[in-house]
Amino acid sequence: MDTPRPSLADIPSMNDMIALYEKVLSELDSAISTQRKFASDDKSPVTN
Repeated sequence: MDTPRPSLADIPSMNDMIALYEKVLSELDSAISTQRKFASDDKSPVTN
């Protein structure tokens, strides 16, 4: 593998990384709570 090492300019800033991380976390969080709601609501069907 002789791929050139990325220059420091190509690395996203820490703030960008944190923003992306928080976005992913919040999406995971909503997905988890949606799963929980379906798991606990299986007696009453969810109407969309």
